[in-house]
Amino acid sequence: MRSERWLLKLAYCGIYCLFGVVSCSLLLTTAVTAGEKPQRIVSLNMCVDQILIDLVAKDRIAALSFLATDRAMSAVAKRAETYPRVRGAAEGVVALNPDLIIVGAYSTPATRSLLQRLGKRVVVVKQPATIKGVRGLVAQLAELVGEPGRGQEIVSAFDQRLQNATAHARPKGSTDDAPSPTALAVHVNSIVSMSGTLLDDALALAGLKNSAQDLMVGPSGRVPLEIIVRQPPDILVLANTPEDFKSVLADNLRHPVLTKITKDRPVVSLPMWATLCGTPHVATAVERLVAARRTFEKKGGVQ
Repeated sequence: MRSERWLLKLAYCGIYCLFGVVSCSLLLTTAVTAGEKPQRIVSLNMCVDQILIDLVAKDRIAALSFLATDRAMSAVAKRAETYPRVRGAAEGVVALNPDLIIVGAYSTPATRSLLQRLGKRVVVVKQPATIKGVRGLVAQLAELVGEPGRGQEIVSAFDQRLQNATAHARPKGSTDDAPSPTALAVHVNSIVSMSGTLLDDALALAGLKNSAQDLMVGPSGRVPLEIIVRQPPDILVLANTPEDFKSVLADNLRHPVLTKITKDRPVVSLPMWATLCGTPHVATAVERLVAARRTFEKKGGVQ
């Protein structure tokens, strides 16, 4: 039952795209004038919640999604506890009298359709699968809520974090033509991050080669532990913290065989919220990946 609830949460957020199963893009929006700024915004998407909460004043947010307070999945969980939240049923949304409703591209289709038929302003956004796309989503949402200046500030702060991290991506004395260390990002249920995903982009930015492209990847991006053991990466990335999930879906992250290969190589454990959504919080993942790369290269490789 716990695993089923976890999958339902992912479906609600429409985030399978980040594992490489679905290709994602952004939808365009038009700018609004100061007088048109929405004052009662409802977000029905957890990924949008995490950007919206930094974009507009609290009194302009009528409700965030109910997943905004999920500490495993949301980077703003604690802050979101002080905001109204809604589960996505049309009745609950209409009762809030919103002037803007933001939904994910793959979530709450029935609710979205009903709200549109009721004449509500509903805007659909799709999650980005690249660092560049994160900037685009922030800009899109900023224009949508009439806060382009604040959006630019968020993007600038995001870029500064990335610049600070990648400026130290290579240890002193290393050569530019040295091969990049390999890394494999493993999620629950033995899913790995393939090319075209946000985590793959973060690996590249950190100066790491995603070894998933060299493995025999099964349906839905799954790689058996036996293959990982036979072809271990230089750096193992646990894209979900094992303790976050008590279900059998995370047993692969706790398997003794996987633990054994981590003894002689760096292991990066990323909080799920760092890469599950295309938000500026992916900077946390880049920072940790760069730190692991520096550790690996300073030690001269796998010990």
